[in-house]
Amino acid sequence: MTSLDLDLLRTFVAVAERGSFSAAASRISRSQAAISQQVQRLEAQLGETLFARNSREVRLSPAGERLLGYASRLLHLSEEAVLAVRDGTTRSVVRLGVTDEIAAYALIPALADLRARRTDLLFEITTGTTRDLVAQLDTRCDLVIGLGLPGHAAGTTLARLPLRWMGHWPGKGAVPLVLYPEGCLMRGQALAALDRAGLPWEITTSTSSVASVEAAARAGLAVGVLASHLAAPDLPRARGLPALPSIDVRIFAGKAAVPVAEALGTLVAKRLRARRAG
Repeated sequence: MTSLDLDLLRTFVAVAERGSFSAAASRISRSQAAISQQVQRLEAQLGETLFARNSREVRLSPAGERLLGYASRLLHLSEEAVLAVRDGTTRSVVRLGVTDEIAAYALIPALADLRARRTDLLFEITTGTTRDLVAQLDTRCDLVIGLGLPGHAAGTTLARLPLRWMGHWPGKGAVPLVLYPEGCLMRGQALAALDRAGLPWEITTSTSSVASVEAAARAGLAVGVLASHLAAPDLPRARGLPALPSIDVRIFAGKAAVPVAEALGTLVAKRLRARRAG
């Protein structure tokens, strides 16, 4: 029976998550040639091609897709074993996927509350769009906290927040926008609202960082769309723009994370209520 080398699996996961050999090399501090050699060794061990390569990108092959979930779990189990041996405490690794604004304004304080009760938990946080993170449940994420439109059944709703235009628009000309990347729900709602109102728009800045959206809106560079209570309270509100819908903060649990999901969801909802009250 073939034994899988954890070092090779770590390299494989790094390439899969970063989407290129050069990015993986930077992440784990090895040369690109060494990364390529390790992937080739793993492919030789398994007798399967793990990546489909071309000049622009590296994508997982069907065999690579099947391996990724197992590889991630083996690496997490290895980390748990090391921690348990070193300090005598068995720790559970929880892989959290979360949108950037929820991480900044609700998740981190909630994790501090949860860690006060559950010192055995170790959290690994990945940020991204809700759509992309939910697609990674049970492979790269155990839990996802993201955004959804009211009325959709997926996930458990923790709070409902109105969307707001932030920044300044003089009331004429194309609306300059700072938005999250393609696939973000708030981006889609903003563009749809402007199109329905017949207002021209121009995306001047695209960023995955809530801090960058806030900075652009505060400086008058562009108008952003953020959920109320998931943004800095001093941001100026843009006037003269069409109404936006409310949006739900939701938690999505993988197969192994239901007890933690319930506890963390309660604490995130509590933090959001406190921000509304403040």
